[in-house]
Amino acid sequence: MEQASFSIDIARRAQNERIHTVMETSAAASWNVLKEVLAYFDLVLCDLKAIDDELTRRFTGSPAADVLENICRMDEMEKPVIIRIPLIPQITDTPQNLRDLIRFLDNLSHIRKVDLLPYHDLGSEKYFRLNRDYPLSVTALHTTEFLQEIELLFSSHGFETTLRGDRI
Repeated sequence: MEQASFSIDIARRAQNERIHTVMETSAAASWNVLKEVLAYFDLVLCDLKAIDDELTRRFTGSPAADVLENICRMDEMEKPVIIRIPLIPQITDTPQNLRDLIRFLDNLSHIRKVDLLPYHDLGSEKYFRLNRDYPLSVTALHTTEFLQEIELLFSSHGFETTLRGDRI
C-alpha cells in the first residue's frame, strides 16, 4: 500500500461522483493501512498465490501469514472480495497448493468468488530484448482441459469460479 493516501483521495472523489470503485491488491500490507483504504472501495480484487509461507515469500517477498490474516479480516468485514489465483505451472497449480487454497477459502464465510488466472508468458519477449533471463519460464502452458479441471475443483467446493481466458 505504497500509495495509500493517493488511493484514498482518488477513491473518495470517485465515490462522491457515484463511480464504482475497485481495488486490486496482494493484501501484503499492514492491516491498519489496508483497513483505512478499504473503506473507500466497493470491491476488492485480491491476489492469492499460495498458503505455504516459503512459496509465498519466494514469489511475493511477503510472509503468507500477513496476507492470509488480511484476507480473513476482509471476510469478517463482509467486504466484497474476489480472490484471484494465478495458475503458474508447477508452482501455484500443484495439487497440494490447490488443496491448501481451497481449505483456506472454505473457512471464510463471505468470500465465495474466485477468478483463476492461467499463466502466460507474454512478458518473456521483453526480458529477451533486455538480455535478461525470464524468471518464470516454463516448458509448457496449461491445456484447456487442465484449466477446466481446476475450475471444476473450485466450483465443486461452492465457489463462484471464473476462468479468465485461456492465457491471461
